[in-house]
Amino acid sequence: PGSPGNLIQRPGRPAGMSELAVLMRDMLDELKLRRERLDQGITADPLPDFSKLRCAWPTDLNTRTQTFDKLASVTLDAIQVFNSTHSRSDYDTLVGSCLACHQTMCPGPMAAIRPLLLEQSGIEPFSELGGEVGSCEGPEH
Repeated sequence: PGSPGNLIQRPGRPAGMSELAVLMRDMLDELKLRRERLDQGITADPLPDFSKLRCAWPTDLNTRTQTFDKLASVTLDAIQVFNSTHSRSDYDTLVGSCLACHQTMCPGPMAAIRPLLLEQSGIEPFSELGGEVGSCEGPEH
């Protein structure tokens, strides 16, 4: 499921979604929940397993590059650190890794990701990996 000829059906998405797009939306929902808890001063639960990030079918098959793999690894490492510390700063580092990947690979969702930051200043998306900016659809409103 989620491959180019076998898209996943979701409400409001009649054309279907790739496996990676579904995973990203699930991650966005999970990060929103963690942000709410951290904002309330409550320890956030660990994030679920997102290890499929590196192998999920993307919307655009050209997305699967060495740059994507590096950025995905950075994000998975940031998830692991956040899951062990549950700290506000490690949460923002994780969100920053998401922004870095989307800045490089798929900028559309950045508008939905940026508000997840707890500290709206001080987190610069990682840019040392470079790469071409790709296109993909933005978030649904």
